Amino acid sequence: MRCFFTVGMLKTKALKHERIEEGVKRLAATLPVGARLPSERDLAQSMGVNFLTVRKALQRLVDEGIIIRKAGSGTFVAKPCADAAMGVNKVGLLMSSKSDAYSYRLMQSISNVASGMDLTMVPSWVDDYGNTAKSELSRFEEMGCLAAVIPWFPPSSIYDVEDLVESTSFPLSHPQLYPGFGTALVLPRTPQSALSLRQIIESICQYLLQVGATKLALLGPKDPENGFLENKVGAFSFYCATRGIPSVCQLVDSDAASMDRLAEEWAKEASPIGIISYDDEHALRFMTSMHKLGLSAPKDYRIIGNNDTEGSRYSDPPLTTVAQDFDFIATRMLRGALALALRTPVQQGEIESLPLVVRESCGGAGMVASGQIKIPRLIPRLSAKLSEKFGKPQEVSIPVE
Repeated sequence: MRCFFTVGMLKTKALKHERIEEGVKRLAATLPVGARLPSERDLAQSMGVNFLTVRKALQRLVDEGIIIRKAGSGTFVAKPCADAAMGVNKVGLLMSSKSDAYSYRLMQSISNVASGMDLTMVPSWVDDYGNTAKSELSRFEEMGCLAAVIPWFPPSSIYDVEDLVESTSFPLSHPQLYPGFGTALVLPRTPQSALSLRQIIESICQYLLQVGATKLALLGPKDPENGFLENKVGAFSFYCATRGIPSVCQLVDSDAASMDRLAEEWAKEASPIGIISYDDEHALRFMTSMHKLGLSAPKDYRIIGNNDTEGSRYSDPPLTTVAQDFDFIATRMLRGALALALRTPVQQGEIESLPLVVRESCGGAGMVASGQIKIPRLIPRLSAKLSEKFGKPQEVSIPVE
């Protein structure tokens, strides 16, 4: 279980209670009214405290009107937290109204990391990255924000974001640095230590082959302006083509009917197909379509998602997925924002490994636990975790060939 925010080394229950309350308040300040907060159980597990302590802290926020509880649904943000804008070191958070599960997880980590850096995040939600976003950047500057962060944006908005970056003098940090933007402030990467997209794709392909897949497939959205998807398709196609591995790549529309048609097509495969999904969302949609046909993973197919969103843990069966180091990404973005504001070069580190959270959808949990799975020496950085359906992931050591 990844922490949404940390409580720190605390000596008394009262102090824990206060820190939990403050942490949830900071988290709520980065989310829109109506956004759902993590469950009491998830908060308690991530912070290593009793759920009753979390419940007491949440009740105080309910009494203040900051959050609201809905029986059977969860806990939601009820109103903006005024305290969040009172800090001295403020950073604007420019968020898309089209945010998905991945971006919400990232925003939670930004809230966590910002708290540890004594930064106050000032959130704003925009429908586009044109004039509305420019107005919000001006508002951030008037409020005394040091810089602003765009944690995520829809791939279709990439050119609008590029124009926004080029048209503003306000320090702006975002996931992709464009040519000429901020390059003087970020020292060169170290390729030898960086985990590339190609390495991740190759690792997953080899893993799926080891758990019995005889044909590989890549599943993703039909989005011609998604550069990350394009690179993923390229890495997958290159790996399969150079090794003579039967493969197929299918990009689908967002409607259920398109996914249903794809499920009917792939259900005709004579042996289990190993599927690499662009993200957890597409994997879960595909699993739903296969359920309609009376088919399920891992008996009829193997599937691996990406991002380890909450839905992946409680799907039927639980989804094997590549987890992201959201705290690392959040730290990199905030450090980049401060570097731009202070005009100071910053050495940004690289992710050394990403955990493959092994659950039931890939059919390899037992093989991982018994040591049958081997990750080739070419790509030793992809670690693995064996996770039970409702338990905390257990670290598993995977032999290297």
